[in-house]
Amino acid sequence: MRFQYTWIPILLLILASGGCATLPVGSDEAQVRLIEANVALGGLQDRIEQLYADMETVRQDLAAFYQEPGWPEMRQIILTVLSAEGSEDDDTNLQTVAETATDEWASRWGEPWEDRFAEYLGMVRRCTALEARRIALQAELFGVQGKFLGVSVANYSRGRYEQGMASDEVVELLSRSAEDLGSYSLDEVGLYEVR
Repeated sequence: MRFQYTWIPILLLILASGGCATLPVGSDEAQVRLIEANVALGGLQDRIEQLYADMETVRQDLAAFYQEPGWPEMRQIILTVLSAEGSEDDDTNLQTVAETATDEWASRWGEPWEDRFAEYLGMVRRCTALEARRIALQAELFGVQGKFLGVSVANYSRGRYEQGMASDEVVELLSRSAEDLGSYSLDEVGLYEVR
């Protein structure tokens, strides 16, 4: 599912070399915008690749966590408690339901509920941190995409259609990358799905 950036450096090289061949002497708005867009994209690519690597690590850890005995039952208890918290049940009734369910879980699986629940909370923290990074990078990616759109507009307004189209190709690649980043989301218990 991960978007590969292999074409972006090639397109940036085409943009820069094509732009330089037809640029008049002096400062040119399209060239300035291209430089700004390239600088913004440079660091972003590395951070997105690192995010994907970190997500893959978490997804592997989640796959192992989901295989642990009792996780489906614990997940159901968590969902029950979460849904009860949103209702108008009193706190005493909710606490009784939670205590009964966790005691039954512990006796069935032969380990303390709190230990497995602590593992779950650790996974939730990791997923939440990744989700915050993912959303921030996606927003930054939209900003970089806007910069390349500015490059396109500046080139088209100067009659440089090839450079404008080349910049539009980068915009399209960035759009697909944003879609890839948008394909990740947390489930109802705060964890990433593992397929």
